[in-house]
Amino acid sequence: MAANPPPSTLHDGQSESDLEFERFEYLASPRMSVPRHASDTEIGLPETETVHTQDPQTDTETKRSGFDWSGSWAWEIGSVTLAVVGVVLLVAFLYNINNTPYAKWQYIVSPNTVVSIIVTITKAVLLVSVSSCLGQLKWNLFQNPAPLYQIQVLDQASRGPWGSLEVLLRGIFGSRTGSLTYIGASLTVLALAVDPFAQQVLAFPSRTVPALNATAFTQTSQQWYSIEGSDQSDVDTGLDPTLLTSIMSGLLETYSPLEPQCNASSCTFPEFVALGMCSRCEDVTARTKQKCHAPEISIFLDTAAEPLGEIPTNCSYQTPNNFSFDFEEFDSPRVSGDNPVFGMNHWSLRPRVMNLALDSRIPTFDIQTPIGSFAAINYTTEVTYAISNATVPPTKAIEALEDPRFTSNRPVQFAPPNGSATLSKNSSYSIDLRTFGHFADTMASLFNSTTQFGGAVSTSTVLKLGTILRMDNLNRLLDSISISVTDTFRMNPLCHEIRGKAFREETFIHVRWPWIILPVIVTLGSIALLLGTAIESKHRKAVLWKCMVLPLLATHLDTTPENRIASVRSVDGMSDMSKKMRAVMVHDEGPLIFKEK
Repeated sequence: MAANPPPSTLHDGQSESDLEFERFEYLASPRMSVPRHASDTEIGLPETETVHTQDPQTDTETKRSGFDWSGSWAWEIGSVTLAVVGVVLLVAFLYNINNTPYAKWQYIVSPNTVVSIIVTITKAVLLVSVSSCLGQLKWNLFQNPAPLYQIQVLDQASRGPWGSLEVLLRGIFGSRTGSLTYIGASLTVLALAVDPFAQQVLAFPSRTVPALNATAFTQTSQQWYSIEGSDQSDVDTGLDPTLLTSIMSGLLETYSPLEPQCNASSCTFPEFVALGMCSRCEDVTARTKQKCHAPEISIFLDTAAEPLGEIPTNCSYQTPNNFSFDFEEFDSPRVSGDNPVFGMNHWSLRPRVMNLALDSRIPTFDIQTPIGSFAAINYTTEVTYAISNATVPPTKAIEALEDPRFTSNRPVQFAPPNGSATLSKNSSYSIDLRTFGHFADTMASLFNSTTQFGGAVSTSTVLKLGTILRMDNLNRLLDSISISVTDTFRMNPLCHEIRGKAFREETFIHVRWPWIILPVIVTLGSIALLLGTAIESKHRKAVLWKCMVLPLLATHLDTTPENRIASVRSVDGMSDMSKKMRAVMVHDEGPLIFKEK
């Protein structure tokens, strides 16, 4: 009896294990029986008719019993929900820090960093939804015939801005992929500008705010009283040394103005009134009356030119306010040929003498009760006389009237001028009699450079003030005295403080709301895109493959014989051919098929 071959004997060069693998490999279907290549006797196996496997449908149904998260819009809905939450948080954060001092921001990161973090997270979760929608629109597009190349374009658009830009450019040049596709591509491109816009949301300007615990006050007074028993100056004026010093400081323009006390960057003060001094200077040359006559004894009486003896060198003047004075102080003339020349070259200040005790103050201009008045006479040109003009009077002096006065002009107790309203509810202004009685005398003595009183030498002469007083702008000099005296009145022991408001500069956080429009638009656009894509997919009964590429591996491309795209081995060649081919996706019970139309 022939012996059976051992189990390790090969059949056609194969082992028993190889045969078993081959048998399993060539099963027609899980439920079909597999024909044997050799008899059981030949390969040394027990007889068997068929090989059965477990039904795979049962396994599939068991595995898919749960919710299909990837095959739904759950992730996309979650992403847009997070985006909405991000926008709400951004608005709430900006609203909370708007117009707040930057000094109160005590965190390590800056407000701009917080805004950037919120916007970056919001943009990232938004792009999840936008990318999925563009990927799904790729499958929805081929429910109807469309250029095959569009599947490549939309796949790139779902992956970033460059592909989205290509979709928009192709739409401009006539390629149609649907309005939802353009919305998704636009949102992807606009997302690039979200971060730069976010950096412009916050600004940090400066503003003026009240300064707490700061000093802000100034001084004012409506009374002045000299200190009893105070030492007098070497020049006996009867004025308090402090007041006399302020007059001289103003005259020499060396006074220091009274500055408000403010230790902040700036301060403001309410309106207030104070006892003060002011002045007015006016040129009255044109309105001054001049009367001139020849002297009784003329140096030209013995000359051959008899008319020269009638030269009117003695003149008297009267200002519009009835301030009269005579001028007879021509220098000795010199003779130039047959003509005498008078060198005038004269300047003087002449006070108007008033008896304050009898209250004989004469109104000056619109000042009803002036403290003192002064006239400045200035002759600076030469006058040449000839026979033809021997009787013509000399040119009138340039005369200015000076009127230092108090804000309210009445001795001891001052009241507003007639017909004037009070400046404040407290309209009481006063000065002690001693100061008031000597103030006008002191001013007259200082501004008298030509006359003498009672044989005494004028203060102006003693102090050599003529050079200082002979200034082109006498009005500025008088204003300087007025300010200096007023500041002294305000600083006397009877003064009181006027409280002001102190301010400082601070940097604050300012939200420029228009710059958050773009993040809001991208968020709302993403929500609209998701709704539109979901509705369209449901209407077309499309499977939600979204951005998956695996379904493409399982599809079959059915093309016409002339378009054998599978055999093309160049990128440009395949792109050109796919642009010419129009295909539609067919999905029945069998595998997916892209069929050329």
